[in-house]
Amino acid sequence: MLEDNRSDAESVLHALRIAGYDPIGDRVETEQDFRDHLQRDPEIILADFTMPEFDSLRALDIMQACDLDIPFIIVSGTIGEERAVQAMQRGASDYIIKDRLCRLGPAVKQALVRRRFKDDKLKAEQTAARLAAIIESSSDAIIAQTLDGNITSWNPAA
Repeated sequence: MLEDNRSDAESVLHALRIAGYDPIGDRVETEQDFRDHLQRDPEIILADFTMPEFDSLRALDIMQACDLDIPFIIVSGTIGEERAVQAMQRGASDYIIKDRLCRLGPAVKQALVRRRFKDDKLKAEQTAARLAAIIESSSDAIIAQTLDGNITSWNPAA
């Protein structure tokens, strides 16, 4: 969690607990702390939009430069609609206004579901590519056909 205010961090954790989560994580305030914590492969990042030494847009840039795809939700009291849209365009998953923390649980759930979906899709694509390579390089003839006998594909050995 990128947050410079301990009280706000506790409010966010409380909102997550009310939503049924058991959050485990650290509060960071500086760019170096953020970089260090990215090494731990966090499940989700909750970020205040503006802090004295660091901000969420810079954090998004760092995360993307590291080629990480971690759900990133901005939780802020100072973000305006235009800046929120800008953050979403730059890769933020969602944004929550601090005085509406009741939305945090559903936003976290949706962000985590999207990440699992993307992970599952990537695994399926990798499996399909691996199986296609096996079929393509097999010395055995492999022919695919429909139930009524129409041939739909074959490998070079066929």
